[in-house]
Amino acid sequence: MRRYWRGGQTKNALLPRYNRSGGKGKPKKSGGRKRGRPDILAQATGQQRGVNVDETMRRYFQRGIKLFYETRQKNSLRRAYDLTLQNFFHRGYEEKSGAQVPVMPPAEALPTFRQFQYWYTKERQAELALRARE
Repeated sequence: MRRYWRGGQTKNALLPRYNRSGGKGKPKKSGGRKRGRPDILAQATGQQRGVNVDETMRRYFQRGIKLFYETRQKNSLRRAYDLTLQNFFHRGYEEKSGAQVPVMPPAEALPTFRQFQYWYTKERQAELALRARE
């Protein structure tokens, strides 16, 4: 009754208050299943793409951003993602036409660009990134 009166005597005052639930700002533990909404390709094929980002991957993302994005070369975030995958997520090297080429795991075992972008925007310090790029 109190919520009804305090909520302006409307039916909507009795709705659940989901905005007050959950651990806002707290890091979530990753379990066996991948968190988040499946992408369109995963929905169509039934195979889950991507992995849960753990602390090791976050450190790789941070190092990749420092090495490939926050530089004077001004690589795009997509290019920084590709270079991060090649440098930190490869399974070794093989020789193709005289050059060492990294052997990449299948796409299901790699973080997606959207995950990389999410962690970049979440942990970004805009002023420092701009200074590093300029």
